[in-house]
Parts: sequence; structure tokens; C-alpha cells
Amino acid sequence: MPVNQDYHDTLFPYSELYNTNQEAEEMAAASGITKVFLAFPSSQLHHRPGEPVIIYRIYAGETGKTYKSVATSYCSLTKVIPININNLHKLSEIEFLELSANKTVFSREQLQDFYLTKKNLILLEMVYNGFFGKGNNINHKTLSESGFFQGHPYNIQLAPENIDTILKLGGKNATDIIANKS
Repeated sequence: MPVNQDYHDTLFPYSELYNTNQEAEEMAAASGITKVFLAFPSSQLHHRPGEPVIIYRIYAGETGKTYKSVATSYCSLTKVIPININNLHKLSEIEFLELSANKTVFSREQLQDFYLTKKNLILLEMVYNGFFGKGNNINHKTLSESGFFQGHPYNIQLAPENIDTILKLGGKNATDIIANKS
């Protein structure tokens, strides 16, 4: 799951990067084990509850993407909830705000704006299982050379053995993540 560096550093503050200054805003979502990611997909998402997710921090700089965009963390998806589909609200604004509350990096005003303006809005709730740690994050170059980047990170589907390989590249093993990998 690709996450912009600014949002990543706030939502996943323990997922530190080696030789990088991370700026994280202090908020409730940072310290919670349950995180909410909001997606605005143009097509249907392939994510399903119970799946393991690798968090990929997208570097925003002009150069250095291949070494500074990195897989930092691993989570388990607990909920995939359509909020808006083709401009049709599937949940009320109050229900959406209650689900998001203090689990996301966005303010109440931003959440309300997304609810009213985004054609497609999907809420993905996940349990933060852990992080690879400073010096153990897996950079874009390594992921590409290992065959994990065959397109945009949003569209990548990993087989269970791929998750195991990525965990091993980060110094972890499959028992470190709680998920249904079938």
C-alpha cells in the first residue's frame, strides 16, 4: 500500500528510515495500533479483509526515488469499507466520521470534504503489526530487482510467498504478521 511520505511519517512514526529526517505531526492516529487509510480509486480495489499489507513510503523528492521510496511496515487489513462509489454514498457522513475518527491523519474538515467531493472513497482499516526498522527498510530498487514492481504500487497484488520474501528482506519472518495469507 503506497503512502505519501508526509502522511506515512505521521501515521507510522515508529517506521523510521535510515539517514532520513522524518517530520511527524503528533496526533492520536500515530500512537494507535489500528490505522485507517483512505483510497480514492478510479477502479475497484483488490484488497480484502484478512490480507497482509506491506506499507510503502513514497518519497516526494525529485531524485533518489529508487533508494528513498521504501517498504517500511507490515499490517493486516481488518476492514475494506466503500464510502462513496461513483458519487453514491454507501454510508452516512456521521458513520464515515465515526469509522475514521482518530485513526487517520486527516482532520474532521478534510474528512468531510472527502466525503462530499470524492467520487470514489474507500476506507481501509488495518492493524499495525510492526516495522522493519532503521536500516532494514526495503528500497524501491531492491523491490524492483526482486520482481515486486510490475506497475503502480496501488495495483500490485502479492502472493503469500511474496509477502514472506519481503518480510525476510526486512529481517522479519511470516510469524511476525497476523493475517490470513490464503
